[in-house]
Amino acid sequence: MAAFIQKLFKSRKANPATSPRTPSKSESAQPTEVDHRKVLREAQEQQLLNGPGQPELADLALEGVTASIRLDAAKGLREEALLQQVQKQSKGRDKGVYQTVRQALQILRDQQASEAATRQRVNDLVSQAREQASSENTKLFKARLETLQENWRAVEESASTEQVQQFLEAVHQCRERLQQMEQARQDEERQQEQAHQRFETLELLERTLADLKSDTSSELPSPSALDALQKTQENRWLEATRDTDVSKQEQKAYEQHMLALRSYLNGVRWLAQEKDTISDLARVAETNEATDDHRNQASELLKQLDEAVEACYANWYLDRLASNWSEKVESEQALAEWRVPGISNQQDFYRRWVQPQFEGRNSSKRLVVIISDAFRYEAAVELRERINVKRYSEAKLHSQLGVLPSYTSLGMASLLPHQTLEYRDGTSGDVLVDGQSTANTAARNKILTAHNGMAVTADDVKGWSRDQGREILKDQQLVYVYHNVVDARGDSASTESETFDAVEDAIEELTELSRKILMHFNTSTVLITADHGFLYQRSKLDAVDRTALVDKPDNLTKSKKRYVIAQSLPDTNGAWRGNTRDTAGTSCDTQFWIPKGANRFHFVGGARFVHGGAMPQEIVVPVLTVHQLRGEKAARRDRRPVEVISAKTNLKMVNNIQRFDLMQTEAVSDFVTPVTLAVAIYEGEQKVSSEEVVTFDSTSESVSERVKSVRLSLSGTDFDRNCDYHLVLKNKDLNTEVERYRVVIDLAFTDDFF
Repeated sequence: MAAFIQKLFKSRKANPATSPRTPSKSESAQPTEVDHRKVLREAQEQQLLNGPGQPELADLALEGVTASIRLDAAKGLREEALLQQVQKQSKGRDKGVYQTVRQALQILRDQQASEAATRQRVNDLVSQAREQASSENTKLFKARLETLQENWRAVEESASTEQVQQFLEAVHQCRERLQQMEQARQDEERQQEQAHQRFETLELLERTLADLKSDTSSELPSPSALDALQKTQENRWLEATRDTDVSKQEQKAYEQHMLALRSYLNGVRWLAQEKDTISDLARVAETNEATDDHRNQASELLKQLDEAVEACYANWYLDRLASNWSEKVESEQALAEWRVPGISNQQDFYRRWVQPQFEGRNSSKRLVVIISDAFRYEAAVELRERINVKRYSEAKLHSQLGVLPSYTSLGMASLLPHQTLEYRDGTSGDVLVDGQSTANTAARNKILTAHNGMAVTADDVKGWSRDQGREILKDQQLVYVYHNVVDARGDSASTESETFDAVEDAIEELTELSRKILMHFNTSTVLITADHGFLYQRSKLDAVDRTALVDKPDNLTKSKKRYVIAQSLPDTNGAWRGNTRDTAGTSCDTQFWIPKGANRFHFVGGARFVHGGAMPQEIVVPVLTVHQLRGEKAARRDRRPVEVISAKTNLKMVNNIQRFDLMQTEAVSDFVTPVTLAVAIYEGEQKVSSEEVVTFDSTSESVSERVKSVRLSLSGTDFDRNCDYHLVLKNKDLNTEVERYRVVIDLAFTDDFF
C-alpha cells in the first residue's frame, strides 16, 4: 500500500495543474511533502484498521510513517520469522519497534517452551500410567494412581486422542490391579482367619482328647455333647479349609484327632448301649453263676470290640503309618543310604552282637543264637517281659535295621558270619555267604563249622535231654538255632488267620527254649533275633491295597507279594526300586522292587500276612540278649524296686515352673518294692532346678492311679534351647541314677502347639 501511494504521488507530480505563476522552489516543495505524508499516514492507519496480514504488518512496522503506526503494527505481529526479521531490521532504527518485537519473541518462545513441556508432561504421564499398570511394586499403589489422575486432568486438553486413549487404558489396568490387590488382601485376611480357626480347632480337639484320656470318672461323658462337639468342629474345619492350602501336617493332625474323637464317641455310645449287659455279666462273673447265655453274650461283646479294634488298626493306624513312613523314606531317599543313626544294620549282626561276646576273658564261652523266623519286635518286647519275671534270667532288648527286601533268604544269610553277601545267576535266588549257599540248615551249618560252631533247628534242641544237649554242644562255641513258628503258619493262605496264635506260641516256645539252654547246656548267654518282621491284618484287603505291576520283566530272580528281585529293573509307578548293595551290603548290584506303604503286588496265596517291604513292622528286627543269673544277681531278682518312667518321652520347659508326670510301671507287690526318687533338672552334673522327692508305692492295677506329678522350678533364666538338659530320677536311698530324659528348655515359647 505504501508503495502504491508513493507511485500515485509521483504520477501527480508528472501532470501538475496550470497555475497563474510559477512559485519558487522553496515555496512549492514544503506543502507537497506535507500532503504526501498526511495521505500516506492516513492510508497506513486505514490499512491497520482493515486487519492487514502478517507480512503487511511487518512492512508497516518497518516503513510506517509514524512511530505509532510502526508500533501498532509491531504489536500485531505473531509469526516468529517475521518477528525475527523486524527485530533485525529495526535494531538501531526504531527502538520502540525493536523492544516490542523482542518482547513478543520472548513471549512466543516462552509459550512454545510451555507447550513443549506440556507435551512432554503428557508423554511422561502416559508412560508412568503404563509402568504402574505393569509394575510389581504395589506400595502406595492407590495413592500413586490418584496422583497420576490428578496430574492428568491438568494436561488432558493438550493430549492427543491417541494419548488420551493410552492413558485411559493404563488407568483401567491399574484399577483392575487395585481390585486384584484388594481381593488378595481380603483373601489373605480370610486365610489368616482360616489358619487361626484351624489352629483353634486342633488345639480344642487335642485338649478335649487329653481331658477324655485323663478322666478317671466312672461316669460316661454325654454322647450328645460329644456328638455336638464333633459336628461343630467338622463344620469349623470345613470352613477353615475351603479354597485355601492346608499343610499335610495340619490335615493329618486333624484327621487323627477327629478319628480318635469319633472312635471315642462310638465307644461311649457302645458302652452306653451295652452298659446294663456288661454290669449283669460282671455281677454273674463275681458270683460264678455264668450260664451258656451269659458266655454267649460275653463272646458277642468281645467280638464287637475285636471288630472295632481291627477297623481302627487296618483303616486308620496302618494307613496313617504307611503314609507318614513312606513320606519319610522318599524325602530322605532312604533306600540309597539304608542307615539309621545309632542303630546297627542286620548284615552287621555277627560283628556287632556275636564277636564281642568272645572278647577278653570270654574267649572260651559258648553263645547260642536263636533266629526265629518272622519274629516281630513287638513280640520280642513281650518275650523280654516274660523272661524277666523269671528268677534266673535277665533279658535286654535292642533293635537292628533289617535288610531289604525283608525276606527269609536274605535275612538269614545276613545274620551269619561273612565277608561278602551276593546273588549269582542260576542259584534260584539263593544268597551266598563268602561264595557258599545258605539255603537251609545244613548249608548254614557248613558255614558255622569254620567258626567253631554249628546250626541246628529248634525242634532238635527241644528234643534233647540235658545230657544229650551237653554232649552235642561240648565242643561248640557258637550255636545257631533256627526256630520257625510265626512264618510257618502266617505265610500260608490256609493258616494265616492263625497269626496271633502263632505269635503267642512262638513267645511261649522261645521263653522255654532260652530257659532250657541257659539252665541245662552250660550256656550263660543267648541272643534271640529274627530274619525279618511281618505285616498282618485280620480283615480282608481291598483293591486299593494292591499295586499292580503292568510291565513285569522276564528272568526275575524272585517275585512275591511284597518284593520282586532281578539283576536289573526299571523304575515303575507305585513301587520303589532299590539295590541290595545299598540295603543289604551285598557285593553285587542286584535290584528289587517293593511296593510303597503297606500295599501288595498281588493277593495270590494269602495276602493278610506279608513281609519283604520297608514298613517298620518288617524291618525293625529285635536283638534280645538273655543272660543267666546266679548268686547275688539271682537273689536280687527276688525283690526289686518298682520302675518309674516319664509319662512322656519328649519333654520341654516353656515356663520357669513346669509339671512333669512320672509313671510307676507296675503295681507294688511282694517282689516289687516301693521306691523313693529325687527328681531334678540337670545340665551335665550341675543341678539347674529345684528338687522334688516323691515315693512310688501304689498297689493299684490301674495305670492312671500310678501316675504322680512333680513341679520343678528353674534356677535362673539363662538357658539355651540347644544345650543338653536332663530330667534325672535318682534313687533317694541308694543315691543312684535310675532314669534320665532329655529336656528342651525354651523360655521363649509360650505355646506347646506345633
